[in-house]
Amino acid sequence: MADIKGRLDERWQSKRKKSFNWTKVIIMILVLVAILVVMNKLNQTESIKWGEQTPRYQTTPVDSAEVSP
Repeated sequence: MADIKGRLDERWQSKRKKSFNWTKVIIMILVLVAILVVMNKLNQTESIKWGEQTPRYQTTPVDSAEVSP
């Protein structure tokens, strides 16, 4: 009976050690902050020069020598 209790205690301690891995938690928080910073940078539209961009729709040129019937 003591052997089973000892194995259960050992298993519980090893699972507890795996769940409280502080380096993993810190790395995950840093990655989350980096993702949020990148999303914020991509969301800022002040730095985009809209006048210099090509239009998103295609226009057909107007015929200047058009003959009306």
